[in-house]
Amino acid sequence: MLAVASCIIGGVFISGGSGSVTGVLLGSFLLAIIVNALAVMRVNPFWRMAIQGVIILVAVVVDTTMSRRIGKRGAISGHN
Repeated sequence: MLAVASCIIGGVFISGGSGSVTGVLLGSFLLAIIVNALAVMRVNPFWRMAIQGVIILVAVVVDTTMSRRIGKRGAISGHN
């Protein structure tokens, strides 16, 4: 699940389309930094998983919103 989250954070759309290896790497690094920072701060493992879940949820919501906006733009301009 973290691999999917790092791809989404890196800019790859769930529904397909474009993305870059650089973006995926940056998403992976960002997620790894957050997970390691929570471990260093000795956050309870339950809350670590909860925070990771929230990050994944936010990434999916942003991805869905961006996909819809791009889809609407394509439908408006006739390039669907």
